[in-house]
Amino acid sequence: MGRSKRQWVSQLVGSFHIISRVAGGTGSDFILQEQEKEYFLELLERFASGFFVKVHAFAIMSNHFHILATGMELKAKKASKQELLRRYKLLYPKESEPPPGRYEPNGEIICDEDGGIERLRERLGSISRFVQELKQTFSRWYNKTHNRKGYLWNDRFKGVIVNHGEAQLLCSAYIDLNAVRAGIVGRPEEYRWCSMGLRVRNPKRAKKLVTGQAIL
Repeated sequence: MGRSKRQWVSQLVGSFHIISRVAGGTGSDFILQEQEKEYFLELLERFASGFFVKVHAFAIMSNHFHILATGMELKAKKASKQELLRRYKLLYPKESEPPPGRYEPNGEIICDEDGGIERLRERLGSISRFVQELKQTFSRWYNKTHNRKGYLWNDRFKGVIVNHGEAQLLCSAYIDLNAVRAGIVGRPEEYRWCSMGLRVRNPKRAKKLVTGQAIL
């Protein structure tokens, strides 16, 4: 039986608490150390700047990560062609161009009448695609860096709907307290790889990545 299609809500309704663990759970050998956590944070910044996504909180742990984010699909629908292409260039090599259509199984490309712009709009406005590409890009880097093959993450990430308002604030606090609950630090701002720690350590960098509340 095929997997069911994941349901995503509009930015007008709520955000998503996204959780993903490395394959093998807590006993896995694939532990994220400082180098891996820092690179994951760099990727998170890069993909958040390219996709139409607002990140409200995050925590990068040794065997999993949490992200609270809102998909800004309404903004993506209104974006100009120039803005879509600008964001695409932030995500991928400067010399690359977005595909002008869809690929057939044999590798042949069927060009869209608009040169693939609406397809690009849908892609960059998808929070699901945002998480998938974040994980896949990190996995390729991790495997190359550690000379390994195979899956890094568990099959699917978990996405929990969080309504805007108090629920979002509580979820953000829960995410920032991960390292405290794990006994790694005494206070959340002492942990480098969470949203509160980034705000304290580097406010300018945090301001570019983390949005305190949903922007509709």
